[in-house]
Amino acid sequence: MKNRLTALLLCIGFILPMGCDVGSSGIQADPPADSSQISSEADVPANDDPAGADSSISDSSSSSQRDTQRPASPTNARAYRRSTTSGELFWNSAIDNIAVIGYEIIRDGLVISSRETTNLVDTQLTPGQPYGYKIVAIDAAGNRSTPVSVILDGNPPVPQLNLSIDRERAALDEGNSDGASFVVSIDTNATEPVRLSVWPESPEFSNDMVVELSATELQSGSQQATVGFKLFIGMQPLLPQERKFVVSVTSGELTRESRITLDVKPVNAPDVYLLIGQSNMVGSSEYGAKDASAGGSDALNDRIWQLNVVPNNRGLFSTFEMHVNETNNVFEPRFVKAEDPLHEPLYANIGKKGGSHIGLGLTFAKALLADTAQRVYLVPAAWGATGFCTGNQGERGWNAAPPGDDFLRGTWLAERALTRLNMTLRDTNGILRGILWHQGGADADNYACAKSYADNLRLLIQRIRREARVDARGAGARGTDAAVPFIVATQSRGSDNHSNFSNWSEPKKIVDSAHRTIASSVPYADWVNNDDFVPPAYPCGSTSCVHFGAAAYREMGQRFYQAIQRIWERR
Repeated sequence: MKNRLTALLLCIGFILPMGCDVGSSGIQADPPADSSQISSEADVPANDDPAGADSSISDSSSSSQRDTQRPASPTNARAYRRSTTSGELFWNSAIDNIAVIGYEIIRDGLVISSRETTNLVDTQLTPGQPYGYKIVAIDAAGNRSTPVSVILDGNPPVPQLNLSIDRERAALDEGNSDGASFVVSIDTNATEPVRLSVWPESPEFSNDMVVELSATELQSGSQQATVGFKLFIGMQPLLPQERKFVVSVTSGELTRESRITLDVKPVNAPDVYLLIGQSNMVGSSEYGAKDASAGGSDALNDRIWQLNVVPNNRGLFSTFEMHVNETNNVFEPRFVKAEDPLHEPLYANIGKKGGSHIGLGLTFAKALLADTAQRVYLVPAAWGATGFCTGNQGERGWNAAPPGDDFLRGTWLAERALTRLNMTLRDTNGILRGILWHQGGADADNYACAKSYADNLRLLIQRIRREARVDARGAGARGTDAAVPFIVATQSRGSDNHSNFSNWSEPKKIVDSAHRTIASSVPYADWVNNDDFVPPAYPCGSTSCVHFGAAAYREMGQRFYQAIQRIWERR
């Protein structure tokens, strides 16, 4: 088609001394003496004028009836100065009774191009000089439209870049796969591409956030893109909050910014914490230390609940099946407001617990309320005088898998902890937010046991993270190194007239080192230092200073909370 358009332009637009033959083989003609002097409508004779038509040209499809109807003129002609030496023309397609095959472009009286497209880039301009163009549509019979004129300014336009967003704020539900989106519109005459970017006003606003851009680069003119936000459920619970982001577009030296706000609504699911270990996690303070009165240190809270567990009793948990059977693990009602002692049940016909000693769990949960809009569920699953190696507990041990060494015990307590945890996650639709561990004394009596302690603890953590029931965070929050916080605490150094734990044996130092270095061997882990919980400021607990007193447990609960905050901050 391009060859035929060129041939028609030569034959019809010019007076050729030798004539021409437009055939399938292309153009065969001698060039005119000056083939560029066409400057206006008057310069180009119309085809309905016999003087301006070449009688040797005929439509190949009909020799008796020749198309003499000229095309309509192109419309919406416009010209843009792109630089001091270049400009671009645009126009809309012309209409013809049969078909337009191309366009002729005339600049200041000179033909500079014939083409099929509806634009032209002219790179042969003099800086500062304006130019006048005429655009002529040509059909297959050589008929020419009335030219349409357009002027190109002498200087490039002042670059402009405008940015607008369809709204300033939107609601964003944590964990909702639909997320929230904004429509970004740009309008620019800049010649360079427009680059789109988004960033948070404060670094924490990007936590667990995914930002999706439909395009990162836009061309000149009017363009649109969408910016989408999705907030995944992370390991840290959220409060309702605003998160602010900056949307920026840049072209060359031009930059425009606009700010948007996301109103974050936390996922509607309670927070679940597993409490495991031995007697200091059970809570072995002084008897009579509990203060559950209104406003008391150990008062119940409407937002803190617990699994109503069956008490630790060898008769009630004498077989493997008793450890993993759900019915054998709880009393009804299955969930009650958390009350010390957490590992004792609340009997429905009594209405309150009879025990008067406390542990660290309730204080820890109360501290958490400042960071969550949800109810907190505690899952008590500790057992006194137990460990990975304790000799008098039989298979009632914390090992993640059946042990290969004779000094190790069984897996029953690990199985029981998972049973209690998973029924809580299922029945509350809760999210596993953390695992609290206080143990080590029972494994510090034997050198071989102490040497294997760090590995045994790591394997237990991995199993719980791997086999905990999948919650609203999804399968990505399960696995050997899943982002579920794990916190350990050091053992007592207390000393009074009943016992002295200030001087530790070598095995106990090995176990202590495993606690203090937990963050280097286990991801998303931290530890609590209890070295200063010694008399007289912090009296010892029941039976001996191997146990902490109530004042230490309450402070310890705060320190467990501070440890989980450190894990959240590290992410």
